[in-house]
Amino acid sequence: MLEANWQEFSTASVPEAQRLRRWNEFGSDTLCEMVVDPVDRSSFNASLKRIDVGSMGLVFMETSPATALSSATQIGNWASPDRDALVLTVVDHGGCNLSQDKWDLDLAAGDMVIRDLARPWRNLSAQTSGLILVKVPFTTVLKNVSDPERIIGRRLSGRLPPVALAASVIRASRHALLTDPDGEWYDLLGDILSDVFRLVCDGTELREDLGKSSIAYTVRRDAVAYILHHLNDPELSVTQVADNIGVSMRQLQRSFASCGKTPRQFILDQRLELAAKKILGSSDNGQARITDIAFDTGFNDVSHFSRAFSRRFGCAPRVYRSLHRH
Repeated sequence: MLEANWQEFSTASVPEAQRLRRWNEFGSDTLCEMVVDPVDRSSFNASLKRIDVGSMGLVFMETSPATALSSATQIGNWASPDRDALVLTVVDHGGCNLSQDKWDLDLAAGDMVIRDLARPWRNLSAQTSGLILVKVPFTTVLKNVSDPERIIGRRLSGRLPPVALAASVIRASRHALLTDPDGEWYDLLGDILSDVFRLVCDGTELREDLGKSSIAYTVRRDAVAYILHHLNDPELSVTQVADNIGVSMRQLQRSFASCGKTPRQFILDQRLELAAKKILGSSDNGQARITDIAFDTGFNDVSHFSRAFSRRFGCAPRVYRSLHRH
């Protein structure tokens, strides 16, 4: 069983002269490089809680009136270690003006928008406001959406039933995490948040636009589905994927170009994520069990698996299991 592991910061915990600098530092590590300009520096207050939930993540943030700017020159370590996470932003209370690229939205309590932290953005709040951010890895996005560009920057009104339902589930997740951090249900919360993301995409006006995906995104969608169904096959190759979905190798490579990963890297990442889940769910039977997991997730060389796992997660498989069980 995993336990909720919060990381948090409040400007109330540091001297007034350090508040803005410390807030910028923690915010930059959480999201991306950012600079905050408060309406009133002498009364500026802000707080942030963040927590990883499987491959997903949650941020609960509240600030007094301020403008936050980011040039997106550096993605925060927490938000996107692989530089590929989108963020579902929910206005919990208050309101704000959020802009990025060519879109500019006025958001009220309950509204949502999906944004890309790898692009410059601005958040203007004229009142004390609270935001909830759901970190959505790009691999999760691709399992649900064939064309991610079509879902970014669209205002999703909190009056829409699917959006209101999604917001209520996210808020209930916060309450559950705070009141019962050691709950048996915690292991399942990442899947619940993934379902919430799918609900937002499938149950709103985004669905109509998503049906207009380009050929490249359709190819990638079919490739992802095939890969996920055959992850445990050690013979799975990029050539095999292309042959089975009926496209050329060039078409397949191009379809993955916009997400910054090759098909080969996507296969490896998905195998490692699956292995990590199996490791956390396994008993402490030493190297023998690790070997079984490596073979079960499509690796045919345990040494290669261990090296790839260490590069991806920063530690050996057995150490990973130990660290995440305490």
